[in-house]
Amino acid sequence: MFPIALAFLLAPLLVNAATFTGCMSSSVPQKFKSGLRLPNVDGTECNDQCTASGFDYSFSYYEETDSILYCHCDSESILDENKDLLRPAYQGERCYEGDSTIYHLSTELTFSHCVHSLESSSLSSENQPIIGLLVDTPAQCFEHCSTTSGAYLLPPPSGMKNAQYECFCQQPEIEEKGVSSFCDSAAYRRFDSPVKSNRLVFQSAGNQIRLQKPLIQ
Repeated sequence: MFPIALAFLLAPLLVNAATFTGCMSSSVPQKFKSGLRLPNVDGTECNDQCTASGFDYSFSYYEETDSILYCHCDSESILDENKDLLRPAYQGERCYEGDSTIYHLSTELTFSHCVHSLESSSLSSENQPIIGLLVDTPAQCFEHCSTTSGAYLLPPPSGMKNAQYECFCQQPEIEEKGVSSFCDSAAYRRFDSPVKSNRLVFQSAGNQIRLQKPLIQ
């Protein structure tokens, strides 16, 4: 097996558009004191409004108390403070009822599918380890991988304070195991660049990446 290493992000790059980031209980953005809250705005319109207002993230959710769809726009620091509250998604970008849908607004990567584990393929070598990153927010991962075919993002363990995301830029040396449209909290999210086609091939699940630094298979 071949080495896979994680490093800390040093210098992000810049990209444009919007990328699905995850789900969170709608009760969380309801309590935010910062940012911008817009009633009767949802989906693409929410992303557009938040982008035009200069925010980093959008939160779309339905509030049962007044039966209104809301859009909340906020900064990267807000997501960082609440990342331990992220929840699983299903069927790609769908969040469960009662959850808000979160988008990062300044990237053009597109969510593709989830992967139970990543392995180093036969294309890799001991002299060229697969390098990953430990980042504080999805934005840092998307920005770092903006010049590649896309990215893999693993959210922090649910409920763990001050944990980091695990990030890998797409590269030929990475082999996917256990591909699924259901994204539980322990699955890597795959994001593709606009020129990349959606590749969904179901395989048996594996778990040959260990969460340590460096990662050795």
